[in-house]
Amino acid sequence: MRNNLKNILILLSLGLSVSGWAADYYFTGASGTDFNWSTGANWSGGSAPVLTHADTVYIQSATAVVDSNYVIQKLVLDASVGSNATLSGAGTLTIDGNSGSNTDLIDNLAAVDFKLDGTYVLDNTASNNKANNIRASQNSGSVTFGENSSATLSDRVITVRNIGSYSFNGELSSSGSGVLYEVGGPVTFGSTSVNNSGVLQLKTNSADITVDTTHWLDGATDNLATGWSSSLTINVDDAVSNRPDLNIENNFTYHVNGDADWGTLKVNNGATRKGNFYLDPSVTALTFLDSSGENWGLDEELIIHGFSDGVIRFGTGSDALTTQMLSQITAYTDLSKTQEVTEGLTLDSDGYLVAIPEPTTLGMVLTFALAMFLGRRK
Repeated sequence: MRNNLKNILILLSLGLSVSGWAADYYFTGASGTDFNWSTGANWSGGSAPVLTHADTVYIQSATAVVDSNYVIQKLVLDASVGSNATLSGAGTLTIDGNSGSNTDLIDNLAAVDFKLDGTYVLDNTASNNKANNIRASQNSGSVTFGENSSATLSDRVITVRNIGSYSFNGELSSSGSGVLYEVGGPVTFGSTSVNNSGVLQLKTNSADITVDTTHWLDGATDNLATGWSSSLTINVDDAVSNRPDLNIENNFTYHVNGDADWGTLKVNNGATRKGNFYLDPSVTALTFLDSSGENWGLDEELIIHGFSDGVIRFGTGSDALTTQMLSQITAYTDLSKTQEVTEGLTLDSDGYLVAIPEPTTLGMVLTFALAMFLGRRK
């Protein structure tokens, strides 16, 4: 009997321990005086919790203010919130997944925008090899890091693909191994966003990325690998510098609306092996490093829309692309792909991609040169 009683007590103790380890708290903002996290009446139950890294906070108010420093495991905008919500404040909110498996750090369950406009640290102290998600669970929902936000990534962070949309309009930085690694769905880097070195190591999967800020890919460790059916629209000059590689892994569309300096161009094997570049007439320089050493598969294809001579450059000489690579590039002088450069492309002596002169024009030049030569001999 004593042993049974002892076992029951142990099980009860463990149950209490587990429930205390994974507590859920609900912020209602119902005090009528303010929307501070420190105000007890703003929480379900009437008292402000002492938040540790094992806690999940559900926001049930369109306005919430982090007025002190807190550490939680997960931040959730409750599905009951019917209007755009903002979380701001002078305190630092650390969201530590503390999990050895893939976990959600931020989850917007509502069909509204969840704006984070304070100071945040995103972490997972239990593992640095798992996906730590910023998620909008409904297609009409979104997560926005506002113009006044500062987000530090202490570990890998992933935005969940194909669900909701995401915007980074504030300061994005990293510590340790923190990167923004895989993105999907509509993702915007606004004109006020600031991305520090070492943050943007992007791999896309069905993502539509829009860039409206300079120095977007700017660090020595930055890079972009494009996944399945992704698109990139760069609307400003100098969004890409310091030569990060452009790695096209699958069907990819690049709307080139600003000058950019890339590293090498990689076109790797995939199920739909095409890269589409749409060059706005305002673009004067889209440059790549010498890419002749890259291994483009024989069935890869690069299609350039809005082509004109002397805009796209590879390296500094005519050998920066192989003959095979040049044969895999198709160019159209218009964006609607009706006026093809039928004679093919080549690199001039400075590495600029240019159309091969038509045979009739070339013949006229050679005939004139021959006539001049024979005339001189007489």
